[in-house]
Amino acid sequence: MCDIKGIKVVHTYYIPLRRDNVPGADPLQYDTLNLPLRTHEAFLEQADEVEMAINNVTRENLAKRYGIKGRPVLSCTSVLSFPSSFLSSFPFDFMHLIWENLLPNLILFWTGDFKELNHAGNNYVIESKYPCDLVCCITLTTM
Repeated sequence: MCDIKGIKVVHTYYIPLRRDNVPGADPLQYDTLNLPLRTHEAFLEQADEVEMAINNVTRENLAKRYGIKGRPVLSCTSVLSFPSSFLSSFPFDFMHLIWENLLPNLILFWTGDFKELNHAGNNYVIESKYPCDLVCCITLTTM
């Protein structure tokens, strides 16, 4: 799992690879061929840190920083292999990785309705009175 930290702009977190214009950014740029990875062991250490927090405020802050609320119950069994390598008991969850978030946001972006961005005059905006026309068009061109 990639361990890149997001940068909050208004209400949205962005994950730019170049951060030379971001005050206090570390690192200033990520190498796309050598991205930092969060290992399964690091994940479990962070989960333990969240669970062992001295109070609820600290626990909530750690949970937000790490993106986890605690150790998963299934991590306690040795029968399962977690995705610390390509040999895993679980395949990547394509539905949650792509279909649930990325594609709806792309459609909103292409129709000029994504967040509070100024889409006027950009050549990526697809004009359509009916969003389902856009979905059908994209679906047909990818078949």
